[in-house]
Amino acid sequence: FSSFATVTFFLFGIPLVLMAAIPEEDALGAFSLIIDLSGDIPIGFCAFFMPCACYISVFNDDRTNWWYMAWMLLALSVVLMVVCPIADISAFIEACNSEEGCSSF
Repeated sequence: FSSFATVTFFLFGIPLVLMAAIPEEDALGAFSLIIDLSGDIPIGFCAFFMPCACYISVFNDDRTNWWYMAWMLLALSVVLMVVCPIADISAFIEACNSEEGCSSF
């Protein structure tokens, strides 16, 4: 066994043991929340924020209507990257407080 194999075993083994300790009915909703959160921010960043920021930086000298529209879309993308995760978290909390539990998320 090399040190690489040992470290790899612990890096995969410790989270696996921790995940196995969580009851299945609670884990389903928690994993759904993680998947939702891991999609909201990166997709919002790549689809909205980054193109607008690039357009603003490239066409900084040509301040046309599109340049100002890019600023508005940039602001909207920041709002969406904050609001969407908050909406997901609040929906998860409501699901956990329901009779069906967190797995209903």
